[in-house]
Amino acid sequence: MLTNVRRTVVKSRWLHLRQSAASEATTAVSLGQAVRHADSVETLNLEHSPDLLCVNLMCEKVGDPCICRLSRVLEKLRHLKGLNLSGNKLTSLPESISQLERLQYLDLSNNNLQMLPVSIQQLTELKVVNLKGNPQLAGISNLRGLRSLKQLYLDNELVPALPADLETLAQS
Repeated sequence: MLTNVRRTVVKSRWLHLRQSAASEATTAVSLGQAVRHADSVETLNLEHSPDLLCVNLMCEKVGDPCICRLSRVLEKLRHLKGLNLSGNKLTSLPESISQLERLQYLDLSNNNLQMLPVSIQQLTELKVVNLKGNPQLAGISNLRGLRSLKQLYLDNELVPALPADLETLAQS
C-alpha cells in the first residue's frame, strides 16, 4: 500500500517522538512521496534534497535553492510532526509552514536562513528546533510564545540574543 515510503522507527535526535503510543512514523524522503501519501506522512526528511532546487527554466533561481514547490507540498501535509530541511542552503522558509499545526520537530540546520517567518509562531506544538549552521540568521525573536518548545539548538553567537521568554531553555 505504501510503496516507496519507508516505515521506520524514528531514532534521530531531531525526530525522536516522545509519545507513549507508537514510536513508528511514516516518513517521506521526497516531495513526490509526500504528495502521494499526504494523508499518512508524519515526517518529511529533505536533508540535502535535490527536490528543493529550482528546475523552472523560466525562473532566475534555476539551479538554486527554492521554496516554491516546498510551499505547495507543505499545504497538503496536515499530519506532519517532523520536518528536516537541513543542508539545503535555504535563505528563507515558506509562509505555508504555519499550516503545520501538528509539527513538533523542525531541523533547519546548515542552511543560509536570514530570518524566521513570523508565521512560525503559529506552530504551537513545536518542541524541538535546530537552527545550528545558519551564519546569516539575524535573530530568533519570532520563536517567542512557543510554549511547547523544549529544545533549541543554536550557534553560540545567537545565544546572547535570546528573547527573555526563551532564556529558560538555556537554563535547562
